[in-house]
Amino acid sequence: MDLQKPTQAARKKWIAEAVHIAICETTHSDGTCFCLYYAVTGCLLARDVFGKPYLPQAGTLILNCDPESSKVIAMEPESDGLEGGEFHCWFSLPDSGEPGTLSTASEIVDLTSRHYETYVANPLCLTESGVPTDDRERMIVADDERPQWSLPSPPDFIWIDDGVFPDYVRLIPRENPTNALRQVMDDGDDAIRILYAAAVSHYHRLSGVKLRDRKKRRKSRPQTKSNSPGRNSPCPCGSGRKFKKCCYG
Repeated sequence: MDLQKPTQAARKKWIAEAVHIAICETTHSDGTCFCLYYAVTGCLLARDVFGKPYLPQAGTLILNCDPESSKVIAMEPESDGLEGGEFHCWFSLPDSGEPGTLSTASEIVDLTSRHYETYVANPLCLTESGVPTDDRERMIVADDERPQWSLPSPPDFIWIDDGVFPDYVRLIPRENPTNALRQVMDDGDDAIRILYAAAVSHYHRLSGVKLRDRKKRRKSRPQTKSNSPGRNSPCPCGSGRKFKKCCYG
């Protein structure tokens, strides 16, 4: 039996594929319109696989799909969160454990990049003139001027852990939609529970490793001997009393 530990790259691929299959099967679709489910389900599964405090984010997706054009495709949320219109969802690992909605991230993960070409063709996605920045007004142009995807097909998922985005994509978190998205995850409605259970099942099938087995292996690791004195040992403070009668607890 091959006991070689799976690589991080392999586990990332299994997470992305497990979430995608779960969403397609559950929604009876190709998953294009369900970035919220990709973000929340992927976030929960990645937490279990890697043991890291990933959090979902929502905000603006910008696709520079044609380097020869001055126009980009953007999904831009309104100020009132998920109910306000265009938005995109992904998940990230806050830098230094800071959980703020707009905090810097050491990892940024978008499991929907397989759908980027479809987003470009979607008339619901806005077309903007020029590569936008946060402090410049954006101009919406007519649909007949929309740029076309002229790049090689994007990867199935994007997992950024070096702070460098591909040239064709930017993800900008926004506070209101991110707070609303995290509330969706915290509420844990039936759809999220069903999707998460399906994703876990597909991860088990793809990887051959059940997540509960990983927990058992952690528990079975040898325990290091504590440097703390025993309860009946002399207290290290030098009082002469037993530890349990002095500084214990």
